[in-house]
Amino acid sequence: RKNDDTDIFSEFVSSFTGTPFEGLGSMFGSVINKAKSFAGVSTESGPKSDATIKIPLKIALAGGTIEIAGLPGGSRQITIPPNTLNHSLISVGIYKVRVEIENDPHFVLIGNNIKAVLTINLAQAVLGSKVRFTDPRGSKLILQIPKETKQGDKVKLSGLGFPGGDLFVEFDVQMPHDLTEEQRRIFSEACDRIGWKH
Repeated sequence: RKNDDTDIFSEFVSSFTGTPFEGLGSMFGSVINKAKSFAGVSTESGPKSDATIKIPLKIALAGGTIEIAGLPGGSRQITIPPNTLNHSLISVGIYKVRVEIENDPHFVLIGNNIKAVLTINLAQAVLGSKVRFTDPRGSKLILQIPKETKQGDKVKLSGLGFPGGDLFVEFDVQMPHDLTEEQRRIFSEACDRIGWKH
């Protein structure tokens, strides 16, 4: 019976064209490991630093070059070393500058861990799947989605956060919408076989 249920879902998925079930492409764009951005500098009253700069999470993680303004002498470019931790200090000439990491639209810093949310469709969640995934350092991975994944389930990618931290990928299960009558019939039949009430 389980094979029959899988076949019904396979038929249901294959009946779609141009729907959320089509394609297993990466949910995230490519990461540029060495990028340039503009970071404004704000003064800080703390005794350990002369100013604070905000830098993107991906540059803090992978390293890169940014331009800062606000220190005496005008704008200047500085190199951010890979794995620069939040609130760490960087020397800029005679000044000590404190780093504040800004979250990325796809990646959020939590301590030394990084959290990502990956949107998958119902078929991928129920049947399991493999998807292409670009981590915050720009490495392209194949991510295994376990069978019967539920909304909010997570997988841990050890060591892919900042030093001492991991990357956690949380699954956001997207429900099907705008179904045709035929697709509803197939889905209803699959639910009946599985025992899902509707």
